[in-house]
Amino acid sequence: FFDYEYDSDRLAGKLDKKKLTDVALAFLKEVQQAGYQAGVYANLDFIRNRYDMARLKPYDLWLAHYNKSPG
Repeated sequence: FFDYEYDSDRLAGKLDKKKLTDVALAFLKEVQQAGYQAGVYANLDFIRNRYDMARLKPYDLWLAHYNKSPG
């Protein structure tokens, strides 16, 4: 799974939606070509604002959504 976090911006610089999606797709395609299942791990903010989800639709999505307290 491709996992780009807020702290990744510190290392890569804040990528715009197109560039971040391009990077994710490059990773996902390499993983698939190696014979593995590929997907994106992301929170709602990244899904809504940082990725072009239409371009990532062919891949699995692992939603990171955690509650502050057990419920």
